[in-house]
Amino acid sequence: MSKTGSVSEDLNLNICAGCKIEVGVGEKAVQCDLCNNWVHNACGSMPDDLYKLLVKYEKKKTGVKWFCNACEIHMGKVRMEIKVISEKQVKVELRVDKIETNWMDIKREVTELKNELTDLVKEKQKTTEMMSVKMDDKMGELKEEIGEIKRSYSEMVQDNNRMGGEGTGLVSNAPARAIKIEVNEVMEREKRKNNLVIFGIDETNDEMATRAKVSTIVNALGLEDSKIKYFGRVGRLVPGVSARARIVRVVCEDAETKRNCLKAANRLKTMEGYANIYMALDLTKVQQMQDKELREKLKEIRDVHKEAKINNGDIVIFEQNNRRVLYSLNQ
Repeated sequence: MSKTGSVSEDLNLNICAGCKIEVGVGEKAVQCDLCNNWVHNACGSMPDDLYKLLVKYEKKKTGVKWFCNACEIHMGKVRMEIKVISEKQVKVELRVDKIETNWMDIKREVTELKNELTDLVKEKQKTTEMMSVKMDDKMGELKEEIGEIKRSYSEMVQDNNRMGGEGTGLVSNAPARAIKIEVNEVMEREKRKNNLVIFGIDETNDEMATRAKVSTIVNALGLEDSKIKYFGRVGRLVPGVSARARIVRVVCEDAETKRNCLKAANRLKTMEGYANIYMALDLTKVQQMQDKELREKLKEIRDVHKEAKINNGDIVIFEQNNRRVLYSLNQ
């Protein structure tokens, strides 16, 4: 860094930036590593110890740099900008790390959701298979009942023939009609097992309006309307004839949905706007007659047993958690 070499062709580079006097060979001076101007040690307030160190490091090619006062001001600004940029970079890196962490959390949550969805699909398939098996079992039971009825019919026909009933159409056809009625009743009950009927919905021939009303009722009860489907009005609307509104039949997805719906429907009478609406089982004519008979009998029995009630087709009372039948349709 001392001035020892030949004079540069650019004389301006050999002029001291401080005193504006030419730097002579052998004089103690340092060349700025940024602007390449020379500065006398005295003009640049350069201590001898610092000068010696710079000369030493220059010879060892360590890459140590020295800047004149003018360039040091600029380098200070550069350093400040670099510091600001570094701080911003640190913040950006922290944000990137946070984003990566959040992204990993999101990926983990997505994976967990996918696993849960897979489990739900498997559970749904399992439930569907179980329902299919139950349906097959129910159909098997129904077939056995029909088979038993057919066997009973065959035995009655044979007994009738042995008793000389052959040729008397009234006698021979009576069992057949009875069996046909019984078979039809069993099949009709099977068709209606998950049905409910709703009373009190305003009469209209606009099915869309009726569907909407059913959906409103189901939602008001806090149930899933996707599990309770509108089926239709019961009976025929006669134009010009004033009569009470026809009942509405709905089909529940399964027996549990039907039970939940009936249980929830007990709240309708206390809900504003639904006091005149109530739900009931979709009974066949035979079941309606039996239900009527049970209710009339219940009135008589309650004269003696106030706590009596209808339970599974019987009139019963519960004594110390024991079920005692007071009247049964099967008696």
